[in-house]
Amino acid sequence: MKKLTPEELREKLAELAHSQWSDWMEHLFNKCSNPQIGKVATIPAEFADRWGRQMNTPYNELSELEKDSDRKEADKYLKVLESEITQNNKDLVEKVWAMAYKAVRYPEEYSFDAFEKDLNSLSKEK
Repeated sequence: MKKLTPEELREKLAELAHSQWSDWMEHLFNKCSNPQIGKVATIPAEFADRWGRQMNTPYNELSELEKDSDRKEADKYLKVLESEITQNNKDLVEKVWAMAYKAVRYPEEYSFDAFEKDLNSLSKEK
């Protein structure tokens, strides 16, 4: 898996946002009476009341059940971000191992001081 550029990561997150929005719209249409795209659809009062209350409630004041629903959506974003972070860490570990191998295998050509300098350069890249 290759490291994503910031623009590629942005697109991946935008794709996820669209997917979540699409899922929500499908859920909404399924709750409405006579849900036909391009026509008037009525949201049943029980859903309109609940969603209106949730929309106007700060996250920290939601019930745990409501927070869990939002957490499930946040987990989808974390999955994308963790994948990218894991790849970045893998790349860093591979660089450090290569440097360490070079320092052990060729100590006369690659001193500990050179290893330490390169390690410091890597930490500044992050």
